[in-house]
Amino acid sequence: MSTTSSGEKISFTKVCGVLALCLLILFVIGLIAGNASAIETRFHSPRETNTFPLRYMDEVPEATKIQLESDLERFFSMTGSNPSPLYKQIFKAMNRKASQKWFFSRVSDVGQNLCTSDSAVACVLSAWDNYIFLSPNYTKFDHPAVARIMVLFHEARHTESGNGFWPHATCPKNYVDENGNPMKSIWTGAPLASEKACDLDEFGSYGIATILLLNIAYHCDNCSAEDRREAEIYGRDQLRRITWKPAADRIRADLGI
Repeated sequence: MSTTSSGEKISFTKVCGVLALCLLILFVIGLIAGNASAIETRFHSPRETNTFPLRYMDEVPEATKIQLESDLERFFSMTGSNPSPLYKQIFKAMNRKASQKWFFSRVSDVGQNLCTSDSAVACVLSAWDNYIFLSPNYTKFDHPAVARIMVLFHEARHTESGNGFWPHATCPKNYVDENGNPMKSIWTGAPLASEKACDLDEFGSYGIATILLLNIAYHCDNCSAEDRREAEIYGRDQLRRITWKPAADRIRADLGI
């Protein structure tokens, strides 16, 4: 036993326990810092053929990079002289300059395989600013370009730390569409009831993706008929993810649907 200046006795075992805990905390901090450093060094230098200011983790296949950049170029080339008021409030304008500014002010880095759900298409990890992570599902399924554009802009919204990363709401337990069919992911077919896969706000990730897609469908000046048709299908599906009726109704009113 040892004695303090105040005469209080301190157990030697307790002192050792405190020291061990301190060492464990320092070890964990070092491990986290080391992992962060490792992630930062797992990037290729920007490719000479890079069309856009993006960095990629080594794990991202070349085919995925090409697909992602093709999808972005597809959207950036779309123009609309009269987008809806909510579209203008969010994205400012429907042209290359405005679209690129919105996206690249939020996303600078792309990784892969760090999403924890097998049904995820992409995700954001709040510890990593301006990163999006793609799962193999991004290219695994046969979806049109507008669907992948939807995913990229959805995840870009989630990078906004100043807005709490726009967290999702839990979908209703009895979550059905207007025909009474159980709601499922349009991408993977996974059931959505009671999942954290809905929004209560028109400005969340599902809301802005809905507004983007339906503006492609109804307000794009140079889009093909196929792009418009597919954007309407996916946009109306995303609208169902907004489960607070006043928010969904504001989107409908904005687009006149």
